[in-house]
Amino acid sequence: MKRESFYISTPIYYVNGEPHLGHAYTSIVADVLARYHRQSGIPTFFMTGTDEHGQKVEEAARAAGKTPKEFTDGMAELFKPLWKELNISNDHFIRTTDEDHEAVVAEVWKKMTDNGDIYLGEYEDFYCVHDETFWKEGQLLEGHLCPNPWCRRPVEKRKEKSYFFRLSKYQQPLLDYYREHPDFVLPEYRMNEVTSFVNGGLQDLSISRTSFSWGIPVPGDAEHVIYVWVDALFNYVSGIGYKSDRSRYEKFWPATVHLIGKDILRFHAIYWPAFLMSVGLPLPQHVYAHGFWNIEGQKMSKSLGNWINPREMVQTFGLDAFRYYLLREIPLGPDGDFMRSSLLNRINSDLANDLGNLLSRSVSMGFKFVSGVVPQPASEPDNQVARKALAVYAAYRESMDDLKTNKALSDIWELVSYLNRYIDEKAPWVMARDASKKRELEIVMYNLLEALRLISVMLKPFMPDSALKMLQQLGYENPDCDFDVAGRWGVLSEGMKLQKGSVLFPRIDIETVENKESAVTENKNETANIEKPAAPAPLAVSAAPAEKTLPEGLIEYDDFAKVQLKVGLVLEAEKVEGADKLLKLKVDTGEERTIVAGIALHYKPEQIVGKNIIVVANLKPRKLRGIVSNGMLLAATQKDGKLAIVTTDGPIEGGSRVG
Repeated sequence: MKRESFYISTPIYYVNGEPHLGHAYTSIVADVLARYHRQSGIPTFFMTGTDEHGQKVEEAARAAGKTPKEFTDGMAELFKPLWKELNISNDHFIRTTDEDHEAVVAEVWKKMTDNGDIYLGEYEDFYCVHDETFWKEGQLLEGHLCPNPWCRRPVEKRKEKSYFFRLSKYQQPLLDYYREHPDFVLPEYRMNEVTSFVNGGLQDLSISRTSFSWGIPVPGDAEHVIYVWVDALFNYVSGIGYKSDRSRYEKFWPATVHLIGKDILRFHAIYWPAFLMSVGLPLPQHVYAHGFWNIEGQKMSKSLGNWINPREMVQTFGLDAFRYYLLREIPLGPDGDFMRSSLLNRINSDLANDLGNLLSRSVSMGFKFVSGVVPQPASEPDNQVARKALAVYAAYRESMDDLKTNKALSDIWELVSYLNRYIDEKAPWVMARDASKKRELEIVMYNLLEALRLISVMLKPFMPDSALKMLQQLGYENPDCDFDVAGRWGVLSEGMKLQKGSVLFPRIDIETVENKESAVTENKNETANIEKPAAPAPLAVSAAPAEKTLPEGLIEYDDFAKVQLKVGLVLEAEKVEGADKLLKLKVDTGEERTIVAGIALHYKPEQIVGKNIIVVANLKPRKLRGIVSNGMLLAATQKDGKLAIVTTDGPIEGGSRVG
């Protein structure tokens, strides 16, 4: 689906607390989609910002001993630098205290009034400060609690004059619009929720408050301030120039996607389109409601102390790894569970083993077998690797066009896995020993390098820095990676020079993580006295679950993750003098090492040379018969006492990771 323009927004984040994992997730998803559309050559506008009016902010400012403006100025400055650290590429950061925004809100209020959609009345009902919402008594939960499933806080009885918006007038127009635009709300099951709610009947909406003063005054009646949701929702038009830049506004409105959390769906899918209908503006194309993140199986909450600080995640695990995990772990829509063990597994398995090792092996073989330059490609462009790569690329584009970021990453990893199998099947190191296979080897190497280039291009919206590092190692010098140019097969040309680079995604072990977390905590303690707006301080990383007693013989996953298993190619073997059971092996595990193994009663030296064995590569060196052994091979003892070495199914390059 080719779009003429793409305008994506996050919700504007409420400033009564510091940014956390939920804020980061929404912003990263929006950033990925914005980067993808820019890379597709589509004019793109990406907006985020802060929601700064309302009673909650007024109360938080009072508790901090500040004026509301002082408080919101400080809180906005917590979001802006974090978005830079997360590599968020927003085109504009709006604050609802911006003068041009306040002018837009006043103007649309007048338009709704002129259209007969606002009237003055009196409201007596139960008010939830947290949700800034009135509720009927029959809607409350037992104990007079807010019925919003993501709130459940006590409400208070209020009676006050209020301006009302004739929401009931728009019940049928909304239902008609939903029927004509069934993908207005995504995912589909959220559209069903919205339609069901509206079918149940809409009451007129109280849209002003007199019980506090921190807000935009109602035009002509300074006793009232405008309801925070009227104020906040119109950021989507004020921020793209409804009054200040009409050419930009006309280019990008209506918005393509409002990306929001499921807890504010009603405001965006019911109130917002009704307001727009009232002032005669087009409705956004899609409202996409995503789920919440739980932490280690528990709801994220201040009281449990399990909030995730995005900045500390980046410091501990790396930015692109953190971005990858959030988008790969769950599809866009349902709830997710942020688990430390799952994050480590994604880094060590998907990124270090699958992708990082694929790049490292391919570039290394490029220097070994084709002199560090891109070789001549196959004369027939539709070889098996090209067909597979282009099929994956087409699936990836379809997934991204449909806003299925999780599926797009799954598409990419299908190609990553395919290429790892391709290396094992083709065994370039074996071809290199046969001069008659020189041309076949060159084609294999070109296929690997070019497919990796295409993977880098597809990864760029998700992991911008890592994608560029990959492209640099492959010798490709087009950092923009426009899909029209870079999304074809055969872009790498013969003679381009490869570049050696550092490991893309180093494996992470538990000890390393604990040391980083400790350093982050110490740094946080040192800076704790620096003045900043009063807000709950989130923890660095959610605490590991309480230690449990395992059944005898079982170990934790983290214990096993400490063991580094590698494929080793046995280069030489000889008996150890004076030891009947020992063989001395020279093994290629990416680097040559000596291993002393007690297998001489079962294998002659010539029987083991050339075999691929599995080596414990990070075992502490041990001296046997005066020989330092750097590692241990894996073997199994059968019932009859005969020993069998664990080998691989087919030739695999020495140094390949196992697990």
